[in-house]
Amino acid sequence: MSFLFKGFIPRISKHYAFMFSPEVPKDWHERIPIEAEERWNKVLQIIQIPEEKINWTSRYAYVVKLAQTDDNGDGQNKGHVYPSMIECFATRESDLKLPFLHEEAHAIVYRQWGKLPSFWSEGVAEYISSFLMYPNWKKPHQDEYEAVIKLALKHIDNGINNLISDLDDKEFWRLKNLDMVDYRVASIFVYYIVKVNGWDYLHKILNELCTNSNDFLCSEIKNQKLISRWKNFLIKEQIKQKFMPV
Repeated sequence: MSFLFKGFIPRISKHYAFMFSPEVPKDWHERIPIEAEERWNKVLQIIQIPEEKINWTSRYAYVVKLAQTDDNGDGQNKGHVYPSMIECFATRESDLKLPFLHEEAHAIVYRQWGKLPSFWSEGVAEYISSFLMYPNWKKPHQDEYEAVIKLALKHIDNGINNLISDLDDKEFWRLKNLDMVDYRVASIFVYYIVKVNGWDYLHKILNELCTNSNDFLCSEIKNQKLISRWKNFLIKEQIKQKFMPV
């Protein structure tokens, strides 16, 4: 696979093996590994897993490329995570936070629990990255919280409920393309689970999802109890938002 990265500049950190494309600014070679390692520890704190218990037996490959720009000089920061590699594209004007922290969250979650259904995977990654971006926030997407609640309540009974119970990957992307769900909604669901039931409860669900032994999750979803409890939580949160001081 080395021929794919001919001319790339390698850098090694404790948990990652970086490959920087030649056109990437040189200061990124030092800055990105340092910040990625700082975030690695913060992610473990957020998901409440001690370092000695994280499933991280080898470095994750981490490829950093400069985002392509159009005729106006505009580019798009984006990233992907594969079973053993992170790939991030960023513009020269990037603050080097997104997509990096979101994809790093995906990689850590993947190493710990393997491939999860997209609603759960994106929800956990977005929950983590929201608090990495804004550590003083009390809830994910605090600046858009009311709008996200409104979107979730609008579609909770005609689509989102299937994502939680049927674990259908294709359905997540179909609903996302219809603007019926997005990463923010998934992160608010994770926030609800953690706030009401704690991380141990979520760990139990994620452990089942990665082994396809969903007895506990199915019992929680049975008769729509988990979904109805989340719906009631959202309604209460919506009412609280309306009475918050400006």
